[in-house]
Amino acid sequence: QASEAEEQKATANQKTQTAEEKLAENLAVQEKFKKHEITTVNDMKELGLAERIYAGDNNNQYATNFEQITNELGSKLYETLRTGDVEFVNLDVLNMAGITNVYEQYPRMIVSREDMSQQAPDGTWHRVYGLVDGSVFVATSYDGNFDVWEKANTTPPPQNPN
Repeated sequence: QASEAEEQKATANQKTQTAEEKLAENLAVQEKFKKHEITTVNDMKELGLAERIYAGDNNNQYATNFEQITNELGSKLYETLRTGDVEFVNLDVLNMAGITNVYEQYPRMIVSREDMSQQAPDGTWHRVYGLVDGSVFVATSYDGNFDVWEKANTTPPPQNPN
């Protein structure tokens, strides 16, 4: 009887240890995902500020690549973003002649985005976007498709008839 009780105790201890290891692993994955998302959001905020400064100094024209805004970003953030899977989008629309204060007229227009969406531990997909007003938005999708959201936020503004 004693050995049977010892076996049950050993089995229970093993199950407890396995459950604790799985919980620790899941928490580590969640923490890694959250850390990546926070870092990307903060970097995109800096990029948005750099774009606004650049546009202010360049007749409301937005930078079309990282090299143009090296001074506004600073070297460390420049290297992080340049090599960190962030891309400029919608700049042909933003740099259209005749549009001034585009960030006031079209504040939700996308300027930059995370190149690849990231799957969260809960199975949803997240993608970080930088908007023309300098804010950042984390879009969520159940299937990893952000086309509808992007289309709604990249509609070209009407061209100046002059």
